Amino acid sequence: AEYMGGGPNLFVTMDTESSTNQMQGQQQSDSYDDPLRRQQLHMQAQEDETMLREIEERDAAMRELESGVMAVNDLFKDMAQLVHDQGEVIDSIEANIDKAEVHTRQGTSHLQGAVSHQKKSQRKKLILLGILLAIVLILILVLYLSLRN
Repeated sequence: AEYMGGGPNLFVTMDTESSTNQMQGQQQSDSYDDPLRRQQLHMQAQEDETMLREIEERDAAMRELESGVMAVNDLFKDMAQLVHDQGEVIDSIEANIDKAEVHTRQGTSHLQGAVSHQKKSQRKKLILLGILLAIVLILILVLYLSLRN
């Protein structure tokens, strides 16, 4: 078994057939009758298989973790986009509020001017009415005096 690792990725290369063939070749070259040697080779093969399974499990766990991290990264990107979009909407709302404030102040100013004009207009109407009444009284008085003679 060959283990090459480091960083977030784990690379494992294991050729079980060649290992098995090598062990069989060693067994043939060694004495077949040596049960201790056979037992050692068998135990070594089991250890290698166990180690391979552990490495594969770690690799699968690392890949699952990487997938989870990528999903969280995507969520953060989506959240950042939403915040950016909402910021634009808030800026637009703020601009509309500022415009509404300006228009309200202008409207208030126009209303105050209209009230002032209305008061002046009423005053002028009263003066004109007074002048008209005075003219009518003078005419009535002139007619009365001329008819009396």
